[in-house]
Amino acid sequence: MIHNSLISENRSSESGGGIEIYNSSSPTIIDCEFVNNNTAWDGGGICIDEQSNPRVERCAFHNNGAAVGGGLGMNSSGF
Repeated sequence: MIHNSLISENRSSESGGGIEIYNSSSPTIIDCEFVNNNTAWDGGGICIDEQSNPRVERCAFHNNGAAVGGGLGMNSSGF
């Protein structure tokens, strides 16, 4: 579980500037803030990929950037 955390100022040359969730995983992310994360592809704040099914509650996304889904990007996900 990721709880009450600040995920900020991260960069990725692929997907998931702040966090990338993949491989059918199901993490719980609650009361977090995603700020100024960037990626070249999907999901500046969070990228959800490959049949993953996370629980994301009460999270804030500010000034994240990506080619697709600045705050949150999804690709082949059950989310």
